[in-house]
Amino acid sequence: MRLLNVHTLQFKEFFDHQVPPYGILSHRWSDDEITFKDFRKGRRKEAAGYKKVLDFCAFVKKRKIFDLASPSQERPDDVEDGDGQGGTPVNPIAEESLEWIWVDTMCINKQSSQELSEAINSMFTWYQEAKECYVYMNDVAPNASTPPYLFWNAFDSSEWFNRGWTLQELLAPSTVVFCDRTWEVFGHLGTAADSEEYVERVPGSGILGFPLNERISRITGIQLEYLSHDLSVASATIARRMSWAAHRQTTRLEDRAYSLMGLFDVNMPLLYGEGPKALLRLQEEIIKSSYDRSIFPWRYDNPDAESTGVLAPDVKCFQHCGDVIYKPSVLDRVPFAMSNLGLHIRLSGRELDIGLPPGGYSRSKLFIAILHGCVRELDGGRFGYMNLIILQCQHGWGPKSLRSRLNCLPHGAPEFGRLSARLTGDTKETQLYIKVWGDRIRERERKRGDACRECLEAERRIIGQLGLPRSVGAQPPRTE
Repeated sequence: MRLLNVHTLQFKEFFDHQVPPYGILSHRWSDDEITFKDFRKGRRKEAAGYKKVLDFCAFVKKRKIFDLASPSQERPDDVEDGDGQGGTPVNPIAEESLEWIWVDTMCINKQSSQELSEAINSMFTWYQEAKECYVYMNDVAPNASTPPYLFWNAFDSSEWFNRGWTLQELLAPSTVVFCDRTWEVFGHLGTAADSEEYVERVPGSGILGFPLNERISRITGIQLEYLSHDLSVASATIARRMSWAAHRQTTRLEDRAYSLMGLFDVNMPLLYGEGPKALLRLQEEIIKSSYDRSIFPWRYDNPDAESTGVLAPDVKCFQHCGDVIYKPSVLDRVPFAMSNLGLHIRLSGRELDIGLPPGGYSRSKLFIAILHGCVRELDGGRFGYMNLIILQCQHGWGPKSLRSRLNCLPHGAPEFGRLSARLTGDTKETQLYIKVWGDRIRERERKRGDACRECLEAERRIIGQLGLPRSVGAQPPRTE
């Protein structure tokens, strides 16, 4: 890990247990950032990115690290934070200032693909082990010179909340401190212990500022228990973690997947140029080390799609999955794995009488499979298991017939009620191979001939006949 000394402005590499305490920067990149070589050779000192690094060094040099151990001083009750609440006693105990910092723009030599890959695979851990993480919001003006409602509106709409890489920078560190464009501290992400304590806001002193847990939870959709580290990020279901990233953007398409590796504790090589395959690889890596079936109940919002695979083509497909939780079941530990024919999984379910006309369509069957252990909360405090709706193709060009993932619905949803009346036979456990990715498999089917065109036509008929628009995947969020 390469760190920068805030006093000498010199780089030094550290390995494993040798790494000293350091501060880490989280920020929105501009068009005028500097590189590792720029800073090392003293080039482009007029660049905005160069000034940002120098300002960060100056900020860290004068900042003390504080411990909120035992209350002794009181914050005035008439001072309000972003949620309009008053203060309570605190006693910050100062430690030494930090000497080392890490900044993603210039502490990585991006001309080395090996170093870049190592850094991205290690980044979640680096943010996790930082003494403090400092969020620099260039689009938030100083609080003292801005009316409160404008200040908090600027904070709520900051670009920082919309970027893919900043999700791990929000969740990994133990302490996250927020600074405005003048490097004045105005808030922090607190632990459960101090989230109800309000620290005096003193510019440049190192005081943490207002606790922003509830406000950030509303902005991001991330539940409070994960922001306060009451629960570890790893304890959230895959669907829930994916939902946190659903509306975030990255400059490179592949980074939408690469920025999530640490969130799911997986490692994989970077292959810029692979496009949407990066997300496919990420999901395959997650499946290798997890029993969590919540990776499957995503929603595809493309009404023109013909056939979808079992893995999501876009992180946006999880945007309505924030309330998918894990509920233990004796059947939820049955292993599943990827194969050259798709996802190999054993599921319990029943066939659905789809009433298709005789002929080629008779070789197509519909199967409703229960995702044991994967539930979502319904109205009235009820829970509904998620159900995969799968179309079976029996044209037999593999050891097992392939299935296409049509939809996913929870028990209790109105759409599932319409389907349940057509279920036939008893629930049975079935070995399935489900296509990985619709577009890729569909292209292979076209090359093999016309056989599976009958299944695609059957699929269109089923969706229309049963009133299942393609976008019905997960239950839409409830409106308050």
